[in-house]
Amino acid sequence: MRRRRIVVLSYLIISGAIIFVVGSSLGTEIFPSVDTGQLQLHLRAPAGTRIERTEQIALKTLDVIKREVGPDNVEISLGFVGTQPPNYPINTIYLWSFRP
Repeated sequence: MRRRRIVVLSYLIISGAIIFVVGSSLGTEIFPSVDTGQLQLHLRAPAGTRIERTEQIALKTLDVIKREVGPDNVEISLGFVGTQPPNYPINTIYLWSFRP
């Protein structure tokens, strides 16, 4: 009976150590972080803001970005407003329409 306890205890300690070592080296992201040299910015105006005011906020933000990084360093800017319809042909996991 004593030998059985030693075997079980040894098994638990070794298994725990393996899980700790292997588990700490595994990534936790589905899509790992990669430095692509791109900037992603989420902008949110207060609820009920008129579309004209939202456009002013977005244009002002783009002006600040161009001033900070230089106009030659901005290749494209993309705006996305609203939610994705269910019949949209692109997988929505790649869109940045949600921010927790």
